[in-house]
Amino acid sequence: RAVQRHFDCPHLKGAQLEDGGGAGTSNSHWEMRNFRDEYMVGASSPSFRTFSVITAALFSDSGWYGVDESKVEPLHWGHHAGCDFVEKSCSEWTQRGYLCEGNGEFSCNYDRRAQAYCEVVHYEEDKIPLSQRHFGAGSTLGGFSPLLDYCPVYRAYSNGDCTQKGALFDWMPGGGQERCDQCRCFEAKGTTSFRSEPACFRMRCLSPSALEVHVGDRWH
Repeated sequence: RAVQRHFDCPHLKGAQLEDGGGAGTSNSHWEMRNFRDEYMVGASSPSFRTFSVITAALFSDSGWYGVDESKVEPLHWGHHAGCDFVEKSCSEWTQRGYLCEGNGEFSCNYDRRAQAYCEVVHYEEDKIPLSQRHFGAGSTLGGFSPLLDYCPVYRAYSNGDCTQKGALFDWMPGGGQERCDQCRCFEAKGTTSFRSEPACFRMRCLSPSALEVHVGDRWH
C-alpha cells in the first residue's frame, strides 16, 4: 500500500527492484528510475537523499526490524505522479522538471531544491536496449546513468543545493541570491545574461497556491 499511495496508483502490487547493474545491485535495490532519491537505490547522487516510507514498509513487513516512523522522510521523486510514471517509458513522463534534452543545459532540479544540469552521454552502439533509446531507435545518446534506464533527467550540481550552507556551498553569485532552509531554486534572468538561469532565493508560502520570493531586500 505504501507504493500505491506514493505514486497514487491503486493497482500496483509492490515496489520494483533494480534490473540493472551487477550482482551487488540488480535485484538488491529499488529501481532507480522509479525511486531515484531513495537511500536504497543502487547508486548515489548529489540530490537530497531520503529514508522513505517505501523502505520503512519493507523493513516492517520483513518482520526482522522495528521501524521508528519519526525517522521516515518524504520522497518527492515520483510522488503522486500516477501509474504512467511507473509503468510507461520515461519518454512519456509529463511532470515538469524531470526530463532534459541537451547536454549541458541547466535548470532547477525537479523539486526545486537545487540548481541542476543535463548530462547526455554517447554510448557504444549496442549498449542501450531498444526500449530505453529515448532519443530515437538509431541513437546512441542516453542519460548519464544506466540504472535510470538511460532516462535523460536533470542532475543536481554537487554544490547546487539551495538549502545547504558550509564549506562547499559558501560561494553564491549576486542578484540577491541566498542559501537557507527556506530557499528554493527558481529560473531568473541574471544581470549579465538575457537568458533564464537557475538561482537560489528565499521563499515563503502564503497559501497552497501562492508564494513570495525574496530578492535582494524585497519580497515579490
